[in-house]
Amino acid sequence: MIKNEKQYQTTNKRLKEFSETVRVLGMSYTDGDLLKQIQIDALKSQIEDFNKELLDYEMLKKGLVTELQFDSISRFPELLIKSRITKGWSHAQLAEKLGIDEQQIQRYESTDYSTASFARIVEVFNALEIQLYPFKVKVKDVKFKRPVEVDEATLITEQKRLSQKHRLFEICN
Repeated sequence: MIKNEKQYQTTNKRLKEFSETVRVLGMSYTDGDLLKQIQIDALKSQIEDFNKELLDYEMLKKGLVTELQFDSISRFPELLIKSRITKGWSHAQLAEKLGIDEQQIQRYESTDYSTASFARIVEVFNALEIQLYPFKVKVKDVKFKRPVEVDEATLITEQKRLSQKHRLFEICN
């Protein structure tokens, strides 16, 4: 993920370098040259990744993204960074809003907020005016999804069965 303008420029430069390398390799490629084909395919794959990252960053930067979806709390750092970019804020602007040094925001983002306290992350959420919509949290698996109806005869039968198993357990011990 591209997090700032410097990374954007670097990725653009690498994209051009990789594209030129594919062009040069393609000129000297002959059918059956498996090693060259593998190199070209690997470079093309990386070029696709660069293009996707560049497009994602450009869309965020232009404010074309209005909603971000995340399926895991581990992706919250990405949410914070993308929200800052979408708002068009620099590290300095976010830092000013929080009353901290710009370098601290740079450190937070470079480590995907792993060094930030929970309280700081909440402050960043508030500063960026991120609105979270209600969500559900699964805390444990449920064994019965709906009530099970048991009549009295079934209950008595099951009690006898369990009682017999209990007696067998006592005899075995």
